[in-house]
Amino acid sequence: MEKGVSDNWMPLESNPDVINDYIQKIGINTEKFSFQDLYDSDEQFLKEMSQNTLAALLIFPLDENASEEQKKEIQQIKEKGQLINEKVYYMKQYAENACGTIAIMHAAMNLIEEIPGMIRDNSILHNFFKQTEKMTPEERADYFMNDKELKEEHVEAVHQGETEVDPEDENVLHHFICLVPREGHLYELDGCKPFPINHGETSPQTLLPDIYKVFQKFLSKSENQYSFSILLLQKFDN
Repeated sequence: MEKGVSDNWMPLESNPDVINDYIQKIGINTEKFSFQDLYDSDEQFLKEMSQNTLAALLIFPLDENASEEQKKEIQQIKEKGQLINEKVYYMKQYAENACGTIAIMHAAMNLIEEIPGMIRDNSILHNFFKQTEKMTPEERADYFMNDKELKEEHVEAVHQGETEVDPEDENVLHHFICLVPREGHLYELDGCKPFPINHGETSPQTLLPDIYKVFQKFLSKSENQYSFSILLLQKFDN
């Protein structure tokens, strides 16, 4: 966990019904955009679903082996460097157990100008973007921690979940990250890592297969492969 992390937001459940109700309240137009479980990994299915996929939340178990592999990846990137487009919106995570909301916001903040009509004007997400778009990742994390309206909606979503949450339990076993395209590249955005990670080129036609490749990388590093999941942010033509 990041130095200076405080303020337990309690973990969000990876339940599409709960999350879609939550994102509707904070500003996403869920009549046309919503999160859905990825339930099929067939190559043709992934290609067909790509055109309507905008981003993904990857939910995975935290274990010692995966943690060590991620440290190695970070060190390799520091040594070799990587291309990060200046348009990528990224923020650190200082709020404990807020990874679910931060992953949702990483998706929303990177798509708000790319996808007209996805986020309602004067909503929590719209106002957050306007206030923080020029900030550093660290400043955004501080602003996030002090956004009382956003936290209230997060906590309400936590209590709507089917899993009983103990606010004193510090052993949350799952973590959310966001995978989202910007300027033709697929980025992994995890507020607990020192920077975004560029996973290479992508396109609307290959986005979902590219997301699934990253998912498989995470699977290969973990000893608890049974409890991974993917939520896709999709657009619907109503």
